[in-house]
Amino acid sequence: MDIRTPVQDGLTTTELLLSQPDPPRVLVLTTFDADELVLRAAAGRGRLRAEGLARLTERGREVAIELARGRTNAEIAELLHVSVVTVKANITRVFAEPGADNPVLVAMKVRDAGLL
Repeated sequence: MDIRTPVQDGLTTTELLLSQPDPPRVLVLTTFDADELVLRAAAGRGRLRAEGLARLTERGREVAIELARGRTNAEIAELLHVSVVTVKANITRVFAEPGADNPVLVAMKVRDAGLL
């Protein structure tokens, strides 16, 4: 599936295909420099939602933002003046949010929420 097509964009088409009862596997290709779009197609059936971040505590959002910035657990702990164990606990809660089960997806959600 190419992401940019003349009639209907590939993200919308992919989302429609994946919403079927027995969805096909979709390979996303593009000739554009659009890594973000490919990640979106793979991550959240074409679109990511940021509302899950609203369910996090303030500390959870802070950890998610720093994780999105590429900081390590130790760096986040030092920056927020908490223990690494606290950071790990918050990361576990962040990863439990739909569509945020790895650092790349967390970064995309944080950016989509306007927090980066």
